[in-house]
Amino acid sequence: MKKLIDIRNRIEHYYKQHNRIGGYILRLILCLAVFFALRGNLGYNTFLSNVWVIIGISALCAFLKVKYSMLIMLAYIVVQMSTLSMGIGMMMMCVLILMYLLYLRYVEQYGIVLVIVPLLFICRLPLLVPLVLGIIAPASAVIALAFGNIIYYAIHYININSAVISGLPADMSEINKASMVLRGIFSYKEFLYTAGIMILVFIVVFFLKKINVNQSFMIAILSGAGVYMIAMILANLIFGTISSNKLLLIIVCGVASAIIALLIAGIVMPLDYSRTEMLEFEDEEYYYFVRAVPKANIARESVNVKRISSRRRVGADAERKDDL
Repeated sequence: MKKLIDIRNRIEHYYKQHNRIGGYILRLILCLAVFFALRGNLGYNTFLSNVWVIIGISALCAFLKVKYSMLIMLAYIVVQMSTLSMGIGMMMMCVLILMYLLYLRYVEQYGIVLVIVPLLFICRLPLLVPLVLGIIAPASAVIALAFGNIIYYAIHYININSAVISGLPADMSEINKASMVLRGIFSYKEFLYTAGIMILVFIVVFFLKKINVNQSFMIAILSGAGVYMIAMILANLIFGTISSNKLLLIIVCGVASAIIALLIAGIVMPLDYSRTEMLEFEDEEYYYFVRAVPKANIARESVNVKRISSRRRVGADAERKDDL
């Protein structure tokens, strides 16, 4: 743990010294990952799927604030879907506007979850989102998590049914196409049970992190990962068939997500449980029992180097001889 905290302190110190360049590079890497993941699942627009166009859009997003970058990413999804079907694109735009009006304009800092969730689904690590959000975010972040699931499964459902959508009769109205896709998404069993399990994991982690025991964050993350793996296996057994490969994928991805979440929690919220204190005090109306857990920190080593010139050394030797 000390080594991890030392690495965190070094990274934090370096980032403070080079916050502009470091922040730009981190945002650029994230934007490139998101846009290339979207391109792999929504490659309907030839221009927007061009590699150099994606690099240019990512470079632009890296200079902007997170909320504006998120809006550009969501607009990218809408335009890609509109290329396949104008009705589906407009439907997706209406859903995103509704999400913004109901929630995102009030807590813009969690809007990035809308694009992080699809990215981690594509990377087979969706569990990482509820584990980390449950530790560091307020209860309202569960809404952003639910919206992120809707966006991913809209992309996923349209991707696996793109051939069917393209083959629909030319005289079929765009409204009928959009309503057909919308009904298909919300009757898609995998979407329903996965979104429910992700929300359940968030709730488990959020409440377990508050229990009055040491290492509560670790207990919350491990419990959330366990709930996810058990619930996903049961859901696949009930609503479909589960193969040995899928079972292995659920377990491996669950364990990997838990390990990464523990590392993130240790870096973002390092706590030293060995110095936990219980404080008791009172006022005119209440008795207060407070459990204080200090942040784990490693003081930077300061080394003072004192230089002794040759002249001083010669002068000091001469003085010693005179004294003798």
